[in-house]
Amino acid sequence: MNLEGWNQSSKAAATALAFVACLAGGALGCDKMRGDGGKKNGSGSGTAASGTGTGAGTGTAAPPSTGAILVGEYGSMTGAEATFGQSTHNGIMLAVNERNAAGGVLGRKIDIKSYDTAGKTQEAGNAVTRLITQDHVVAILGEVASSLSLAGGAVAQEKGVPMITPSSTNEEVTELGDMISRVCFIDGFQGYVVARFARDNLKATKIAVLTDKSAAYSVGLAEQFSKAFTQFC
Repeated sequence: MNLEGWNQSSKAAATALAFVACLAGGALGCDKMRGDGGKKNGSGSGTAASGTGTGAGTGTAAPPSTGAILVGEYGSMTGAEATFGQSTHNGIMLAVNERNAAGGVLGRKIDIKSYDTAGKTQEAGNAVTRLITQDHVVAILGEVASSLSLAGGAVAQEKGVPMITPSSTNEEVTELGDMISRVCFIDGFQGYVVARFARDNLKATKIAVLTDKSAAYSVGLAEQFSKAFTQFC
């Protein structure tokens, strides 16, 4: 397993538990956590707890006040991003198991309901819709890739359910709105660092950048790297 992915995923899970603690404590109106300043106001794993209540306008249901706290996860368990998605899932489950062994949150166990997106944008949106409207989760973890987080995050924002991505660095992800957060750095930061390395360590004065135009991560990182490198050189 990729150690960097494991550590990053564990941090994502820990941040999600902070969200869950806020929700479980009855503080549904608490300030939203945001990655870098939001501008706008598959197969399951783990044990799923049933939500109660009826939706009002958004299709969501009021979370139960007793029993397990259900948190959703959508990730690339299969497909091109499978290694990253599986590492993320393992990190989430590690943190949740540790928290539950320590007594959970306010005496309540945390359960995870997971769906596989297979690395597909449409499946990301469908997975988040199911987590909110069918499973009635109180918060969502995902996705590992920026393009998929953009698709799923749009649904979470519309439905008013907080979502945290562990590794989507494209800046547009958290710009979806105040329900969307991240626990990783953004493209502007890593683009700057790589550009500085190319200048200071490689002594490069001319760079060629290969970009996957279908991936928001690739596009965003290429743009930020090119911007920083041009300023340096």
